[in-house]
Amino acid sequence: GSGTIPKYFNSFGVKFVTNDISCNHVSDLHCDALSSSFYEGKPANIITSPWFSLLDLVVPVMLRHVRSHNGYLCCHIGPTYMGLAHKRRQSFLREAAKTCKITYLVNDTTSGINKKCAWLIFWPLPGNVDGIIETVYLDPATSIECN
Repeated sequence: GSGTIPKYFNSFGVKFVTNDISCNHVSDLHCDALSSSFYEGKPANIITSPWFSLLDLVVPVMLRHVRSHNGYLCCHIGPTYMGLAHKRRQSFLREAAKTCKITYLVNDTTSGINKKCAWLIFWPLPGNVDGIIETVYLDPATSIECN
């Protein structure tokens, strides 16, 4: 769409294509990102902020694409995605962490809009045999505002 992510990358002159399934939102494409055919011919790297209720569907589909192209996935996640993860999500993340490096980026703030700002980054690097996920706490004074 035309939210925080495109605004941030535009400020650096980075070229990208936006997608939002809703035709009511400004976007280059209006396609279903849950369809594996959507990714044919697309760039290897994905930065996304999907509906939090769809994360358990979206992350595996996108991760499959970026892995096959040696790219990365940076996904905005809700504040409970990691802390209150059910057993199937925990298992999925542990298995994923064995094949790629996963960073959990969290804003180190307890109030305001940034309280909800967390990201998972799946890097095209060798994973940790133990399935460890790296946690990084961002300095709220220098981090991007999530809205």
